[in-house]
Amino acid sequence: MKTITPKYFGWGFALVLAAGLTSAAIAGPGPQYWQQQDKIRAENAAKAQAAKPSDAPGMACASCTTTDIRDSKYVGPGGKGHYEWTTVGTKHACSACGGAVTTVRGNTTNDMTANCPLCAKAKAANAACCNATS
Repeated sequence: MKTITPKYFGWGFALVLAAGLTSAAIAGPGPQYWQQQDKIRAENAAKAQAAKPSDAPGMACASCTTTDIRDSKYVGPGGKGHYEWTTVGTKHACSACGGAVTTVRGNTTNDMTANCPLCAKAKAANAACCNATS
């Protein structure tokens, strides 16, 4: 029976080590991928700076406000999780007429009065304001 001599064992170990190091050196994306990612990040940063808060559409009626309705939800295994706040809906309210349009989890409740003079003027000036009253 032949035995493996230390000489052959050393060469085998060196061969396995060289194969492992070369495959690790060429694995993964190349430099072109990372350069492309840098370009994408730069473009996204330019778009973010170009968008100003004044670009967001505002309501013409000063009495109307839109707020988010938030709810907490327990996330994680029992005793080890935590609570997370999530937005479950929105509430559009008019302080002039006391009406509100509430949307929670897809269900909409419309309590807006159709004869509010402020909302009617704002709606004529800006169709986006109090759009749910129509």
